[in-house]
Amino acid sequence: MTSKPEPPSQDHLGFLDGIRGIAALWVVIGHCMIWGGSYWYRFPPAIIAVDVFMFVSGYLMVHQWTRRVGDGVVLTRAAVGEFWLRRIFRIVPVFWVALAATVLFHGPLSAGMQVLRAAKHDLGVVYDPALFAMDPVSLFLRATFLFGFMPKLAASPFMGDWSLALEMQFYAAFPFVLVGLRRLGAARLFFAAAIMAFATGEVLMRMPEFRAGAGTALPLPILLPMKLTVFLIGMVVAEANRRFSARPAEASLLVVLALMFAAMQAWQVAAVAALAFYLVAGRDLAGDFAGRKGSAWLGWIFGNRLMAWLADCSYAVYLLHSMAISLWGGWLWQQDRFLALRNPVRMVLLLVLVAATVYPLAWIIHQVVEKPGIGIGRRLAERWFPRPKRPDTAG
Repeated sequence: MTSKPEPPSQDHLGFLDGIRGIAALWVVIGHCMIWGGSYWYRFPPAIIAVDVFMFVSGYLMVHQWTRRVGDGVVLTRAAVGEFWLRRIFRIVPVFWVALAATVLFHGPLSAGMQVLRAAKHDLGVVYDPALFAMDPVSLFLRATFLFGFMPKLAASPFMGDWSLALEMQFYAAFPFVLVGLRRLGAARLFFAAAIMAFATGEVLMRMPEFRAGAGTALPLPILLPMKLTVFLIGMVVAEANRRFSARPAEASLLVVLALMFAAMQAWQVAAVAALAFYLVAGRDLAGDFAGRKGSAWLGWIFGNRLMAWLADCSYAVYLLHSMAISLWGGWLWQQDRFLALRNPVRMVLLLVLVAATVYPLAWIIHQVVEKPGIGIGRRLAERWFPRPKRPDTAG
């Protein structure tokens, strides 16, 4: 007799494994399509996968904060300090490993990227290896994520570190944004975030160094006001799930508002937001057996062991895959037999080689660097910011 998957738990949130793992693979496939010269027009751009990561981050931060701190609107030194310290040790160790690899292999990486750029003349200045400055000041700014406040340094052909700088800005602001959400309400915060995003983009696009023909990359959305709305979508859905059992009507209105703003980003973000609501709170609406069974199987599809493994690898894969594309692509595009292949075959071969390189390496980094870093952060947070234990918050 085969066992049936259990409905997803509010404590584990296993479905986020699948979302994170698929989003990382999505980025890898999208970039291999770009460089492989065979982009399927129906495949969504990799930048949307980054938005999905931002949604997951906003959702997960609210979930973790509520479980550890509660559902109140008062910040304490211990709560904020513990949150920041744990997030630093979650992000920084793996990033420093990737940054060190970029510096160590900068020559081969630059050479490979130049070969790829020569084969793809229409990719513009964003993928120029010269954008990754090797002087001590620039490396210090990258290592400390301060380059996130300097849009001219945003574009890097070897790592997607612009989104990590953005993520660190979100972590810095998160406790205060959450208090604002709980005190002011989602509608006010959404509209304030939308106005800030528009204003920030308009200011940047009018700066001389970013005007058309200026010979530099247009700014990626590296400043938090430009993407706060996407993080906020995840936060609001998490708040809706938290409130659903006690105040279902209020929670449903929150989800509708979040879905409206998610649809303005991309339908994929809206779909992920709807999935997250359904798997945690929305399953309680399904009183019939078929509804419960559907929720259980969806939870299993996104939370099985394969998805958990993909999620474990996702962070390092995101950081390393562009380096693998530079190295493999730079070699492949100098091979006559490879150049004689049709574009779809080139793309698939590049994807296979990149995936076969980065996923095993990412798993090793997860075991050797990422997990120990998380453990150190947890122990330091317990030592430096002790606070009384509290029961889990429900509803």
